[in-house]
Amino acid sequence: MKTITKIAFYSIFILIFTLLATSAYASLDEINLVIEAKEKNLLKNHNESEEIFKIIESREDVIKNALRNIGIDKYQRVDVEKGFDNAYKVHHLKYDEGHPFEMYKLGETFHNLISEDYEWEVPVFYKDAVISTYTISQLPYIGEVSNIDDFSDSQLEIMKKNQDRWDVTLIGNYFPEEGISTFINDKKLSELIRKNGLNNINDLKVVSLPAYFTYIIYFNSNNGEYVIPYTKREELTGLKNSSVYSVSDFIRLLDENIKIPTMESIPDDILQLPSGGFTAASSENTMNYSVDNSILFYLITFIFSILAFLIIFYYKKCNAANG
Repeated sequence: MKTITKIAFYSIFILIFTLLATSAYASLDEINLVIEAKEKNLLKNHNESEEIFKIIESREDVIKNALRNIGIDKYQRVDVEKGFDNAYKVHHLKYDEGHPFEMYKLGETFHNLISEDYEWEVPVFYKDAVISTYTISQLPYIGEVSNIDDFSDSQLEIMKKNQDRWDVTLIGNYFPEEGISTFINDKKLSELIRKNGLNNINDLKVVSLPAYFTYIIYFNSNNGEYVIPYTKREELTGLKNSSVYSVSDFIRLLDENIKIPTMESIPDDILQLPSGGFTAASSENTMNYSVDNSILFYLITFIFSILAFLIIFYYKKCNAANG
């Protein structure tokens, strides 16, 4: 009897250990997928990194002074380097063939509606927390400036001299700190995606939608398109920060709450409002998660139950033969 009890105990122990190991392996695997998907969108991995870092160094005093004007006076050299290591690309939507949401409804993929053009956003850290950002953009060719007549001759000369060069163009963040912290934290981002039942992540990038007061983390999962929005105006957009939406649900909510906005419709207080939100999963994604993981769980449980039964049966037979 003691032998059978030991066998049952060890069988249960092995089962629990295997389930934990399987879960840990799946978690690590998803984190690696997130890292891989983000890799080309991080400045430190990009061929422009050396050029951009020189710009950051040359503009360090300008950045510090601007941050001091908004109450941030603790920006140190270590924060500069940490910000550079976590800098990421920000894309925008294409408007050249019509409103991108309308193009999506006509059958275009959201991926194809994201512009290849980008700028770099560099997080500003204080005591390991993100407190702001600054943006480095490629200045336009003078021929691309639509309101060219609004500039003086001296301003035009400066523009000609600096056209197509990278430079600091904005200090202060539109992207809520919660979203920045989520995107640059591989484990946190992976867990948020995975607990919504999604895996096999690829094509992960940050996209800015200024007319909707929103940034999104866009990604593809098993050929489905999803976004995680971050906005300073949840009550206007109908979106919840740190929630995972299918692209179709995301567009539907914005259409219901804002319709098609103009840049003039952005409230004056938009930059002063705090960000915030909570995680919510759609019922469709939760269902997928339950099915996928329960199959694995029951399969492993079934195998170990059979194994334990066979071991107990074998020892019973041996004890009966010896008796």
